[in-house]
Amino acid sequence: RFEDALQLFHDGKVQEDLDEIVLQAPELKQDFIREAFIHVGMSVNQKSINDGCRKVLDMDEVLYHANAMSEDNRSMYIISKQRASQIHDEKTRNKTPAGEKPKFAEYLVAAQVSVMPTTVASHGHMLGQCCHVLTSYCAACKAGGNMCTHLSGAFWMQHCLWGEGRPTPKPLILLLQYDASVVVMGCPPRITVPISLCQINLY
Repeated sequence: RFEDALQLFHDGKVQEDLDEIVLQAPELKQDFIREAFIHVGMSVNQKSINDGCRKVLDMDEVLYHANAMSEDNRSMYIISKQRASQIHDEKTRNKTPAGEKPKFAEYLVAAQVSVMPTTVASHGHMLGQCCHVLTSYCAACKAGGNMCTHLSGAFWMQHCLWGEGRPTPKPLILLLQYDASVVVMGCPPRITVPISLCQINLY
């Protein structure tokens, strides 16, 4: 399903520089994540939104995150590494202090999303806007997964990539209210306050 993305990688058209992604990537709104995951009666998918968000905010670094536009510019591939919340990677045991558990396992997630053209008059920018999930794959989940927590994390990662010079509004989730003070987040996303203490309205 991702043969085209593989070809873009071989052609050197996959963007891995986060600074360039910040400036060039189509807008992926918080509403996109909610509408992609939440359907009537699908409480498991609703949980995936929250869990994916928390996993991203708890990360102290971006493991790997890349974008690639399709040849016709009508869709974008998101390729991201997400960290497991429970499973540890035994191969990393020698990379942690004696007596501590190995590092959490890392999973590759990929998705293709449709992109709608935008104009300065219509949206305030010409980056385009993500509309629908066309196809997705998660290496951690059975049969490639289906709108899992790991995929949610990849979308939250894309949503949180913001910096000065990007013409889209700063994501609200990067302004976390804590003890009457605002913690201003940068790129890549990093949090200095436990997520449980932050007042965030994900819906």
